[in-house]
Parts: sequence; structure tokens; C-alpha cells
Amino acid sequence: MRNALAISALILCFSAFSVKSYSQQRPQLTHHLFQQIAYNPAYAGAKGYLQSGLSFRSQWMGMEEAPRTAFFNVHSGLRNKRIGLGFHVQSDWAGPARFTQLQAVYAYRIQLEKIRLSAGVQAGMENYRVDWSELELETPIDDAFPQMPASWWSPVIGVGVLVQAPHWYAGLSCPSLLEQDLFYDSAGPFSTRRLRHAYAMAGGDWDLTDDWRILGAALFSAVWGKEPYAAPASWDFYSGFFYRDLLLTGLSFQSGAPYNGPGKGLGQSGGLFTVLQLENGLRIGLSYDIPFSQLSGPSGGSLEWTMGYEWKVRARRISTPRFFW
Repeated sequence: MRNALAISALILCFSAFSVKSYSQQRPQLTHHLFQQIAYNPAYAGAKGYLQSGLSFRSQWMGMEEAPRTAFFNVHSGLRNKRIGLGFHVQSDWAGPARFTQLQAVYAYRIQLEKIRLSAGVQAGMENYRVDWSELELETPIDDAFPQMPASWWSPVIGVGVLVQAPHWYAGLSCPSLLEQDLFYDSAGPFSTRRLRHAYAMAGGDWDLTDDWRILGAALFSAVWGKEPYAAPASWDFYSGFFYRDLLLTGLSFQSGAPYNGPGKGLGQSGGLFTVLQLENGLRIGLSYDIPFSQLSGPSGGSLEWTMGYEWKVRARRISTPRFFW
């Protein structure tokens, strides 16, 4: 069973980068609202003060070699209030495959009364590594699988734009503009190509009472470029209630890919989340998603936790409209 799951995870990992595949390449988080810099570089320094965030997602718990994803970011606005700088790191594990990405981020923003316009760019490197020795094959020497670990480095460049108001935001981005072959063996079974993904994001919050607000956010992803049908589009929705800017709780839904009706999407799932945001700037959150696909049997669901810290000392001295986002 372990062998089958490991090989399945490997095939899923590589097919996600194949031109002929039907899978998203870039992992998405339930708490994407708190990792916006991972999807749009224009978000760097959006609140004007130093922010940091860490998220970890364990996908399809109960299945050996199932995917796991980790995000970490630090970013801040500078004293001139127009420039934001930061960096973020992403790591993924799926069976014997590993993916790591490191990027530096720059953003420039313009204040127009109650609306803020931002444009951002990011650049860095990413590494894909497969340790074939982790596969326990029935035939020790199998020509279909190389005997030595393989590793590929490639550059990454991304851009994005963002519009913010005190109670809503909207943006467009392409975190990776470059399309290139990362692994190709004409005599082998695998062909890996990184595709260009475009993101659209939007969200808003509305006051219900003095203590309660309702919040909603959506993230849309699709392949953009020469192979627009190589991976189908996906939607992530995030909606909940915020109590006194302290406790956020609600529901999430991921459309999955491909989507051919209820229960057909491989990543299709929904779940519950809760986030505690303390006055000292500390944030802690947890979510649990249940798959609505064929994975609902072997998988125990997906667990994701997030935490972050915001240094608000300088922000309290700035008399500008509150930007929740």
C-alpha cells in the first residue's frame, strides 16, 4: 500500500507540471487571506508596518506520502509609505518529490483619497528535487525510474497589481511569468514543464453591528499562456463572521480541479476555520477541510494552521483610514 501511495503521489506531482496534465501546479491554502503576498507581490507592505506569517497544510491526512505545504513570509512598508519590501519561502512535499521557492518582493503604492493602488514585482529561485531511492519498487532496477536523485534550479519572476479600500480589495497577479521545461527525457515516461498561472483575488467586509462584521474573500487561479487548457481553473472561497476584530470563524470551499460536477474534482473540498487575532498583533488560526471527491474514503481530510505577528507600534501613530486588508 505504501508503494502504491508513494508512486501515486509522484505521478500526481509530475503530472501537475506536464503540458498534457489536468492539475493545478501551485498549491493554494484555505487561509489564503493571510498569505496574500504568496499570490500577489503588490501586497508587500500593504498595512504600512512589519508583518510576518507562517502557514502549514497537511493535505489528505491518513494517506501516506500525501502532499504537505508550508509558507513563510516577512514584509513591511518603508518610512516614505510608498514602498513595500519583503520575502517569502514556500516548500512542498509529495512522496519522493520536493519543491522549494524563495523570492524577494518589491511593491510601490499610491494613495488616492480612500483608495490605495499598488504594483509589485518579485524575483527569486525555485528548486525541484526527486529522490527516486525513496520508492520501494517490486523490481529493484526499473528502467522507468532513474537510480540517482534529480534536482533542477530555475529562476522565478512575478508581477501583480492591487487596489485597496478600507473595507474591500481586488487584485490581479502572475507569480511566475516564466514558462520552461524543468525536466525532460525523451526516452523516459516523465515530462515536466512549469506553466504560467494567473490569479484574481477579491474580498470585502461589512458591518452588521458594533461588535460583528461579515467577511468574504475569493481566489481564482487559471493557466495563462500557450497552454490555457493544460490545467483547469479553480476557485477558493472564504467567508465568516468577525467578532470585535478578535475572533474570526466561518466556512471555506475549494472547487478543485478538474471540476466535472459534485464529487468529481480531485481537490474539491469544504470545511470550517477559526482565527484568533489578539490586540498585541499575534494571530493564530486553524482550519479543517473535508474532501467531496473520491478521496473522501481513504483521506481523513486536510488540516491547516496559520500564525502571524504584526508590529503595530508605528502604525498607531499614522492617522490614515483603517485598511483591514
